[in-house]
Amino acid sequence: MMRKFYKKSTPDGYVVVMMEEHTVKPLRCFGWNQSAAIEFCDMLNNRFWERKDYQINGWAKTFDINKKFSYPKLTSTGIQLHR
Repeated sequence: MMRKFYKKSTPDGYVVVMMEEHTVKPLRCFGWNQSAAIEFCDMLNNRFWERKDYQINGWAKTFDINKKFSYPKLTSTGIQLHR
């Protein structure tokens, strides 16, 4: 199963979404910080870490358009996001 992550412009800002087959799931909103959304997509598309699927599924389940995140940070346990 191939997953692809990309940014989508919405009325609330840039949202990073996951496309899996023909299903699109929003993960996190970065407000109007396009470069943070691009950085997050690059990390998701190009990096591997233990429990990556677990972390991605958690983001999909807890997506809230009203929560805006800043720059992502790659750590040894995955990606950290701060509001």
